[in-house]
Amino acid sequence: MHRPHGVCRFDFRKGAGVMCEFVSWIQPMVGDPVFLVDRDLKDKVIRKRVEGSQGKDFIGHGAIRAAFPELRGGNREEQRIWESWRFPEKIQPYLKNPATVLATWGKMLILGLDASGLEFIVENAPPAWWKPIVDFFVAKKAKDSKWAYSLLDTVHNLTRRQRQILVESVAKNPQLADSALFNFSGLTKKQIQILVEGAAKNPEWAYSALRDTPDLSRKQKQVLIEGVVKDPRFADDTLALPGFTKKQRQILESAIRTK
Repeated sequence: MHRPHGVCRFDFRKGAGVMCEFVSWIQPMVGDPVFLVDRDLKDKVIRKRVEGSQGKDFIGHGAIRAAFPELRGGNREEQRIWESWRFPEKIQPYLKNPATVLATWGKMLILGLDASGLEFIVENAPPAWWKPIVDFFVAKKAKDSKWAYSLLDTVHNLTRRQRQILVESVAKNPQLADSALFNFSGLTKKQIQILVEGAAKNPEWAYSALRDTPDLSRKQKQVLIEGVVKDPRFADDTLALPGFTKKQRQILESAIRTK
């Protein structure tokens, strides 16, 4: 438990259950403010109390109040972690740089900071701050295709390397790969090819990609057609689409005959 000072934004007595941002702390009616860091979760009692907190509540006032149920006071928060002067003096040492932030709250952030929270950091913080923080999240969570898609969908100023890693994760889910092809702009040729190959793993989403994705190359269409014909039921609808070569149409016609 730590005791900084801050400026009140919400009063727990007037309304509970307010979703909160990182960093959050609570100002009791008497005494110093209170906030949580990763090492506090090593305490078995605190860990048990906060295990029901989810999403933003895990890095905010919900977890603090769960950890200390007797605590009363106002909810306070500040998102601009790269501007330590905005924070109480006792929080400031943890905000020296991205490394100290991640060493202090890394585990909690992985569980509680969503794509919109990262978007705020990327859109507002200097690159020297947001790049290592996003790298940390990508390294920890990119294997989750849904999370990877959510980050690509929400945060548009990622580095090429970060986008590449996320695209490779999204491509492991054919439905998400098809959706990414349709919804995401600014993809490189290599990234489009990776998503095409991902969508092609499932005939339904291969057909959907052929139907809805403009400007596919002949090679990309070929990859998707090879995915479609794994289930001839989708070959009929695919054959009705324009823009195929004679050889590609023959492949589809052959699949239809085998139904």
